[in-house]
Amino acid sequence: MDKNILLFNGNILTLSEKLPRCEAVFLRNEKIVACGTSRDLLTHYQSANQVIDLHGKTVLPGFIDTHVHLTDTGIDTLGVDLSEAHSIAEIQDKLANFAKHLPPGTWVIGYGYDDSVLQEKRFPTRYDLDKNLADYPVCISRRDGHSLVVNSAGLKLLQLSPETDGYEKDTQTGEPTGIMRRVAVGQTNEKVFGQLSDEQRLKGLTTAVQFAISKGITTIHALEGGSETADKNLAVLMQYQDTLPVRIIIYHQTCDVARVQQEGFPRIGGCILVDGSIGSHTAAVTEPFNDDPGNTGVLYFTDEQLYRFIETAHCAGLQISMHAIGDRAIEQILKTYRQVLAKYPRADHRHRIEHYELPRPEQISQTAELGLILGMQPTFDYLWGGPNQLYATRLGVERSLFSNPFRTILDAGIKIAGGSDSYVTPMDPLLGIHSAVNHYSPQQRVTVDEAIRMYTTVAAYAAFEEHLKGTIEPGKLADLVVLEKNPYVVPTTELKDIPVSMTICRGEIVYSQDAR
Repeated sequence: MDKNILLFNGNILTLSEKLPRCEAVFLRNEKIVACGTSRDLLTHYQSANQVIDLHGKTVLPGFIDTHVHLTDTGIDTLGVDLSEAHSIAEIQDKLANFAKHLPPGTWVIGYGYDDSVLQEKRFPTRYDLDKNLADYPVCISRRDGHSLVVNSAGLKLLQLSPETDGYEKDTQTGEPTGIMRRVAVGQTNEKVFGQLSDEQRLKGLTTAVQFAISKGITTIHALEGGSETADKNLAVLMQYQDTLPVRIIIYHQTCDVARVQQEGFPRIGGCILVDGSIGSHTAAVTEPFNDDPGNTGVLYFTDEQLYRFIETAHCAGLQISMHAIGDRAIEQILKTYRQVLAKYPRADHRHRIEHYELPRPEQISQTAELGLILGMQPTFDYLWGGPNQLYATRLGVERSLFSNPFRTILDAGIKIAGGSDSYVTPMDPLLGIHSAVNHYSPQQRVTVDEAIRMYTTVAAYAAFEEHLKGTIEPGKLADLVVLEKNPYVVPTTELKDIPVSMTICRGEIVYSQDAR
């Protein structure tokens, strides 16, 4: 039996030049069949299984989040959310309360803490995490995921070599602080999360997806794999992705081109790290960090290694996506893309750079010339932009003014695909749209339409899916989001507060505010 839905009496903004606005849309199975007036569609499709009066609500194409660590986001929900903690004492209390429900010796996992908003303005140490938790190994991750803190019991269990890159030691005593960066982060994650069961992974994944559809998301670009534990997560996602109420596009974060070809994926990468992050002082920058003089971050590839990977993947016909935040990392990947494309020209490659937070003006021009797509996260600016926030602290006020320069990038003719980098920031396209429109630097603000397209038309284009998604037109996939208010007319300061009324994916209502 056909499943079909008629939506009428709405403000349907199609984002298509053919019919920019209509009142009604008819969906049959997984496709959009017709768009038009309420009168015409009610006449032709009055026998639809579901006939829904929108009462003037606004409909947009379903949102696409182009940068999500989906299984990691799900696994985080199994631990303690520290994102709202504003002091180390709050972190200690949250961890201790969570541990009450666990047997001694069980790992206590926390995620999302942000030292830039803590009263102490510093990373916690193992000694901080020992308080009231001596019988439990503890591991907490910074919001960006590029650094961790482990307590004394955790250090004993991990048994990492003190010579591991990123295993921090006190400069005076030589004792480990419990803070892990760079290579030590990966080794710690493998030991802490490697023992999770597939049932736990699936439970977290389901929770994360339910949150996504509540925010109007119908497609997720899931950046997965790349280590033994992460590959276990990827295996669970691949097994269950067709049962989830959202469409999944997988980016396998590996440099093993032959493996990705065998898996049948047309793309490779996602968040393969060219450098680290600003928050953890590991983004590769030309000028040292303002609050850590002498430190210019980390490049994780040599020029030769990066060239060999990009050349192999490009010649295999794959779309490539890699993480580069600081201008030094952006320079390295631009140079490599330029060399490979000059040697092996390929039209419409749609290779990507993720994050791209600190480009220099000439690098933006080079990015445009190479035809690259940028996967950016506007919510970073909402959280960390401004004269007294993280970017200004780490980079200095003057340099921070040109972080995430959306307006300059769009004016150069470059396409920006919007994402959240969840678990780093929540999957919430309306918050991303709000952030791009209200960039703290007025010179870098974009229009509402440009911001919406980052999460719809451009996001679809970024995965070679513009013929399937991104606009509301007959023949395209029946993925829609219904909003309580019209984002084009509400005050721009209220964009993030627009409620999602309904999410439709594959022609089915997968989320309804009324059904909560």
